[in-house]
Amino acid sequence: MSCRMIDKKGYPITIQQKTVTTGNGFTGNTVTWATFATVKGIINAIKGNESMSANKNTVNSTHKLFLYPLENLTTDHRVFYNDEYYDIDFIDDPMNFSEFYKVFLKASDNYVSASN
Repeated sequence: MSCRMIDKKGYPITIQQKTVTTGNGFTGNTVTWATFATVKGIINAIKGNESMSANKNTVNSTHKLFLYPLENLTTDHRVFYNDEYYDIDFIDDPMNFSEFYKVFLKASDNYVSASN
């Protein structure tokens, strides 16, 4: 994957940020998701389960997202694309050049819709 591929074949992908509002004692916490950024990127499915070790954590990802570096992107965010949600498992800077990120995603069971 290269930066030119992202430019040539990339499509808009929404990165969402979670906000948790603490309940008042009678209600539980409320989780909402809002758009953090819309970026140009490429999502590819991983055949089978690709496992990798990162910081002593095993990551079982279902997809990979290639995008330009995005400031403050963390594993607390999620990806929304093509009516599907993906949790971010791990963010990699493959060559440590900060030219693009390879973000390992896992298809999400969390279907809480975005607030915007």
